[in-house]
Amino acid sequence: MYDRFSVVLRIFRERASTKEAKLQLALAELNYVRKNLHHMKDENFMQFSISSSFGGNFDTFFEVKKQLIKEKELKLKKLLEKIDQNNALKKQHRMKVQIPSVAIVGYTNCGKTSLIKALTNDARLTPENRLFATLDVSVHMVNLPSNLKAVLIDTIGFISDIPTTLIHSFRSTLSEICSADLLVHVTDSSNPDWRQQVETVHSTLREINVPEKLIDSMVEVSNKVDKISSSEQSELAKQDGDRLLISTTERIGLDELKGAIERAIIANTDRLMFDIR
Repeated sequence: MYDRFSVVLRIFRERASTKEAKLQLALAELNYVRKNLHHMKDENFMQFSISSSFGGNFDTFFEVKKQLIKEKELKLKKLLEKIDQNNALKKQHRMKVQIPSVAIVGYTNCGKTSLIKALTNDARLTPENRLFATLDVSVHMVNLPSNLKAVLIDTIGFISDIPTTLIHSFRSTLSEICSADLLVHVTDSSNPDWRQQVETVHSTLREINVPEKLIDSMVEVSNKVDKISSSEQSELAKQDGDRLLISTTERIGLDELKGAIERAIIANTDRLMFDIR
């Protein structure tokens, strides 16, 4: 029997490719096992043959398993701390050379990776039409209209009704989101539930303690407008005039988006722009 949490874990297991993603996944799985261990204690454990190894005493077995989980969790966290230290050094270098960072966030499969590829022409990126295609933080350089350079950060997609303990296991991604200079929130405008997905992303950002300044200054983007009718596009623009309508596949609205990103970065980082003759 599968619940929503375990199904997402199975998808993550198929998608994880780097050492960091696999470690973060293992940490999330431990949290899931610990949760179910508590539920198991309330059941009649005598039906399981493993209980005989502990003299039929479930409390003894339960405490042993808790200790094993705790030890494994400490090992995983130490390994992740080393990776976090390396990521922190890279982040410090970006700050030292004053390159602003932009975290691209959104519901899973909304087109975040496609957008970054369209803005940067980074050949390393291979967007995929599937859930949670991105589990690893990756950074990509973009040139903005005034030749200001910025780093676009690809992040893990959000999903509704998932315990924040799962998202918190991917703390490297969370760290990049919380410490970015700007957030760009991408929405799949062709999805009939896009409004509910917007609410999910906003509530998740608050649950992981993203600063209010970043949420308030977030650039809202509706992707895949080539898949909706012109009347739907007009209605979308009428309902929310601040929302940018784009299509990464048809390259619609990308120049306007670059301009919006640049203006928001300048405002958030207290930079000044001058026209010099």
